[in-house]
Amino acid sequence: MKDIDFDIDMALNIPISHRFCEYSPVFSNTCENLEEVEKIINYNNKSILVPLSSGDQYLFSLYKNASNVTTYDINKLTKYYANLKIAAIKTFDNLNDFIPFLITDRIQLFDTKKEYIYKVLDNLDKDDLYFWKNYLLKTSKIQMKKLVTNKTNRFDLEYIKCGLPFYSDNNEYKKLRNKLKNPKFINTDLYDIANILNESFDVIDLSNIISTDICNNMYDDIYSDVDINWGNVLKNIISKNLNKNGSMIVDYSYDTNNKFGFCVLESAKEYKIKSKNNTTDSVFIYKK
Repeated sequence: MKDIDFDIDMALNIPISHRFCEYSPVFSNTCENLEEVEKIINYNNKSILVPLSSGDQYLFSLYKNASNVTTYDINKLTKYYANLKIAAIKTFDNLNDFIPFLITDRIQLFDTKKEYIYKVLDNLDKDDLYFWKNYLLKTSKIQMKKLVTNKTNRFDLEYIKCGLPFYSDNNEYKKLRNKLKNPKFINTDLYDIANILNESFDVIDLSNIISTDICNNMYDDIYSDVDINWGNVLKNIISKNLNKNGSMIVDYSYDTNNKFGFCVLESAKEYKIKSKNNTTDSVFIYKK
């Protein structure tokens, strides 16, 4: 359990950084309108590679009947949070009983949240159970706030539910419950994924990893060969890990003026979709 003890210690003392690393805050929910994306890329009976992050992309893939789903993330803590979310769904038969889990960011709900998490521990596997039991014994309001956060500072349930039918309708929630299983998780940076994975997929989702990284490079005044580096990474992933006739979500942008998807892969096509807050997002998709 030494590795998990180290993970607990890091979760209690998350470093302050605008860059994602092996121990970073975990997002409580996705900001992407996945239902709109699935209108462009059909997930049914497809093998899919998605970032684990909040766990929502993974759950959505299961809900949409993907045949096989593999997850990856540079942040090791995403595994513990996603498995906790899955355990909560397994624990509660009805959506209304699960809904409190989605409100993860408000410090004033700390004591209520802690009690809620204790209710779902029986549905965790051995490693996840050890992590959460020991984390809860040691954590404080401020520490939990640092572990699970919300990228857009949005606490509106309607925003969280948008694009995820299983968070909005009890019948759809029950459909998801019948398909639940813990994710296959690979703890890796996207840069290295083609060197680690030997399998290929029908759909590869890169979320907004690339645009976030490029923006961080700009923030740090690192400009040289940024686009070229990512272009080479994508070509490697496409060659090794994307099936014939497969699709790759190169970049999901919350700003339609952001064209990083084109910068790193000129053959990607831009699709403008309805965002979760009823504006417009851009999704850059490459089809092999």
